[in-house]
Amino acid sequence: MREIKFRAWDSVKRNMMQIGDFPLYHEPDNGLHSGWSGEGGDWDSHVLMQYTGLKDKNGVEIYEGDILSMLVEDGYICQVTWNDKTAVFCCKYKDHQKFNNSDHLYGAELCEVIGNIYQNPELLEE
Repeated sequence: MREIKFRAWDSVKRNMMQIGDFPLYHEPDNGLHSGWSGEGGDWDSHVLMQYTGLKDKNGVEIYEGDILSMLVEDGYICQVTWNDKTAVFCCKYKDHQKFNNSDHLYGAELCEVIGNIYQNPELLEE
């Protein structure tokens, strides 16, 4: 069974938080909520990213929003996304100035996490 884990990007403090730093609780009628309180922070300022259940060639956990270097195809960079239609994590590749071609995330052991879309957006630029 796949381990269910999350991390959160704090857009106010501009840092990535592990879920242990970001308390969550579940209310049956209202879904998932944050126990977050503190200076400059609230639920709306955080973006949750789910763990894919996969690790890269270095044993680094791969989350949605991560940017991967595809070692099999030299020079290919992709962004990990969730596809609602097919209910799978995908690798969205850059094609003609846009990230519009996607493929199922596979061969994680042949990838390397080189950043994420929040802390390293420049990796998606040419």
